[in-house]
Amino acid sequence: MATTVRSALESVDEWSDEKLVGQLFCVASGRHAAQNVMGFGSADGASAEELHAELRDMIDQYKLGAVIYFPPGGDHEPVENIRTTMLDLQTAADVPLLISTDQENGTVARVRVGAVHMPGAMALVATGDRDLCAEVGRVTAEQLRAVGIHQNLAPVADVMMVADNPGVNIRTTGSDPRVSAEYVSTFVKAQGANGLASTLKHFPGYGSARVDAHFDLPSIPVSREEWDRTERMPFEAAIRSGAEAVMLGHVIFPALDPDNAATFSKPIVQGVLREDLGFDGVIVTDAMDMGGAARPEGPAEACVSALLAGVDQVLMPSDLHSAYAAVLDAVRNGRLDRERLRESARRILRLKLKVGLDDSDIPGLDVFSSERHKEIAERVARASLTVRDAEVFFPLEQPASVLIAHPGIDPQKRGVNPGEVLKGMLEGAGHDVREVLWGGSEAEGGPWSNPDLNVSQAVLILRDAWKDGVDVAGVIDGLVGAGISVTVVAIRSPHDGVAVPSGVPLLYTYGDNGSAVRAAGRVLVGDEVPTGRCPMPVPSTGSRTQS
Repeated sequence: MATTVRSALESVDEWSDEKLVGQLFCVASGRHAAQNVMGFGSADGASAEELHAELRDMIDQYKLGAVIYFPPGGDHEPVENIRTTMLDLQTAADVPLLISTDQENGTVARVRVGAVHMPGAMALVATGDRDLCAEVGRVTAEQLRAVGIHQNLAPVADVMMVADNPGVNIRTTGSDPRVSAEYVSTFVKAQGANGLASTLKHFPGYGSARVDAHFDLPSIPVSREEWDRTERMPFEAAIRSGAEAVMLGHVIFPALDPDNAATFSKPIVQGVLREDLGFDGVIVTDAMDMGGAARPEGPAEACVSALLAGVDQVLMPSDLHSAYAAVLDAVRNGRLDRERLRESARRILRLKLKVGLDDSDIPGLDVFSSERHKEIAERVARASLTVRDAEVFFPLEQPASVLIAHPGIDPQKRGVNPGEVLKGMLEGAGHDVREVLWGGSEAEGGPWSNPDLNVSQAVLILRDAWKDGVDVAGVIDGLVGAGISVTVVAIRSPHDGVAVPSGVPLLYTYGDNGSAVRAAGRVLVGDEVPTGRCPMPVPSTGSRTQS
């Protein structure tokens, strides 16, 4: 029979080593997109039902303390399915599971189908409206609690110090640490007030990284003094605002520890985070299947190393069986201090109590039919839309023949098909629209090289083209050379604007969710005037005067 969290907290000193170790692991319920790793040894090709049954067995066998929700396959699940799965997993647990997910909103959102897709962090800051930020935090809490999730691995507290940051970028609140501190704290307070625990990430900060930690280990070449003036500020402010957990980044910060990544660093975990910042909540690793978590001693021993550094919870080991065995062995042979791990278990259990895991009641699914959620998403999208230079930006001529050149739907299905949405909106405004897909190698000698295009204007849609090596300036030259007036819409990172000549109209949306793309369409047809301000620096490039 399952025990309550309160009785478990009272009996931690009596736990077996096996139960103690199991409570310190958090395992994924589905596939981690970056590395396609389950975290518990399932063979490729297994059905969602098989994966679910295996996870239930793992929860029972290892007395796991936590689960992080990921969709089980390549597609996102309806909210009804998520709720059913999460509630069923609870029935397999000895102590109620702390269930989390990554619901940063924007490009990183695991709960989508049946839920209103909210704009992400950079869009919130671009609005200049902290009340809207609080509203999105509230909506996020309402959505996650209704599907049985109690902890959000958000907000991102990194300060984006370099414009070409590949890992976090628009997931951050931008480049101003004081503004970032305000918005991150606002989001934390809103989630907490509505029953959802927050997790700040990725301490001590990915903001200056030029390497994506999903694939390799970034190194941050800044001094301690510079860190104190920048990335420290949002973490410290949000901790004071009640953040319940902090996620460590797989990142080398030589000024804080020259020898170890933060995940494995006592000086960072115990010195900076615990002692300097005074944080006494749950410290969790980032996913241990990421490239940045690789260690010479292997992935199982890496989990031991993280706990030796003072971490409380190990997230998504690449193989739970070997990781669990390695940690258990380290406890039994004295390498890991048993009492120190009990304190970690107490922190996790106190968090479980705080989010109400001894109360079986959770909100109903009717929250997903809320008109307020839709209204907030649309308000943020409209208020965040930003033009690079108001003096050169203008709506499309009315009516006109327009080419929409776009990259299609994201392979990871993190947003809508921008061409499809904008084509319908422009046609509704009386334009004659031709739609073409482009991107990557297709950008060279693309459809604009056809002398029979018969269009006078083009809307060029960029979605992280800077990461794909697309010759954006060359594409624009081809269009303008064909006598076509060009307007560019950057539907993710404003860094795409670096390649757009300064005389070309450029619009930033900070995401390709439906509300953001619809807001861009209203601007293009002249129904709305953008009022947002870009929260990150975008280096200038050469100019071009359109005829």
